[in-house]
Amino acid sequence: MAIIEDKWDRGRVIIVGGSQGTTFTVKNSAEAAMRSGCGVVVAVVRKDIVETLERTSGTFKIGHFDSYTESEAAKVADLVTRSKSLVCGMGIEDAPHTILPFFKTLIEQSRCTTVIDADVTQLLANNRNVLRDRPNLETPHVVLMNRTETENYFGAKTPDAKVVAQEARETNSWFVLKSKRPRIISPTGEIIEPEVAEVPQMANAGSGDVLSGLLGGMLAQGFTTRKAILLALQIRTKAAQHYLRSTKDKTAQPQDIIRSIPFIWSQLEEYE
Repeated sequence: MAIIEDKWDRGRVIIVGGSQGTTFTVKNSAEAAMRSGCGVVVAVVRKDIVETLERTSGTFKIGHFDSYTESEAAKVADLVTRSKSLVCGMGIEDAPHTILPFFKTLIEQSRCTTVIDADVTQLLANNRNVLRDRPNLETPHVVLMNRTETENYFGAKTPDAKVVAQEARETNSWFVLKSKRPRIISPTGEIIEPEVAEVPQMANAGSGDVLSGLLGGMLAQGFTTRKAILLALQIRTKAAQHYLRSTKDKTAQPQDIIRSIPFIWSQLEEYE
């Protein structure tokens, strides 16, 4: 195992997202990334919401961009070159045509594995060439999809596995289809159906942000993409179960899950 001397040895992840009224999504993702064990987490948001995020932020750093333009995306992409993973997409409520130039450029210029989530996943449903024609096709990306996003992208909430596998191969992407029985499709077309317990109390706004943050943090630390996805799914579920057992609460909110993550590591056989 590599010697850990300082925070940089634990990796750095950049998290891009948020709009007015949805800064909590970036906060959830950033805090989950920190709990994954990542050394440095930088939340990058539009300039006009920096102050809002700063009022609620903890130990993660905050950066900003001025507008959804290609030139601003290039600046963020330059920041990403000094990181090991990028997470983007949560909490963006601007019009698709407004954000497309920015995120298209960011996805195309990222030299590290990019986790694509939420609103940017929705954006790709109508702009599938972004993944297929990107100049950095040799770099695998990860696309997280809930049932609605899956249906918008593939035309069905439970699409044929062969269709997803073909898309994964053509875009060199990992597709993570989130549902009661999650499916992971690798860039080689392999279909993985991990045993993840169903926790209906976890079905609320923000739990997906926890997953994306955990995944980005794992990738930043050097885990393989396969192991990072499997661990992130297990940690989120087990943390929710731990909270519910401890409190008898009716729901597991994102912050409840994040605070429960430290109790989970010893339960994970796949963690090394």
